[in-house]
Parts: sequence; structure tokens; C-alpha cells
Amino acid sequence: MLVVAGSLLRAQEGQVESDVLFRALRDFNIPKILSQDMVIFTGLLQDLFPAVDPPRKRDMDFQKVCFLLMCPQHDPVCNTVSHCVQVWLTL
Repeated sequence: MLVVAGSLLRAQEGQVESDVLFRALRDFNIPKILSQDMVIFTGLLQDLFPAVDPPRKRDMDFQKVCFLLMCPQHDPVCNTVSHCVQVWLTL
């Protein structure tokens, strides 16, 4: 977890540390959390970091390729792509 936060902090100079730690906690743990527990996890994050919600890092090219490969019927609500992207972010 700290390794992820450190790499995020080094990736861009001048970031607010609370934003970096929030992103690291959120992006590193969400792929591992069951959907039933997501409300509890997001509530904990909001309690620990009130008024902090940094944007997610998005690679639209990667998401597009995942969508084309994993959603053959081109279902716009394909959850497989979001799970794939979440796991990719933890690497």
C-alpha cells in the first residue's frame, strides 16, 4: 500500500499527500472488495479523508481495448472492463 502511494507521489510533483494516499487506498483495495462491502469501504474512506475525492487515473486507450476484447456484444454496462482496469491499476 505504501509502495503504491510512494509511486503515485513520485509520478507527479506537487501533489497533495492526502489526495495521493486516498487514491492509493481506493485504487489498490477496490478490486479486492466485494460489492456488498463497497458501501462500508467508501464510507471509511470518506470518514478518514473528508472532502477529498481525487479523480481516478484513466487510460482510455486501455479501456477501449478491454471493452472490445471482453464485451463482444458491446454491452455498454459491461462490468468486466471496470474490473480489468481496477486490477491493472494495482500492478
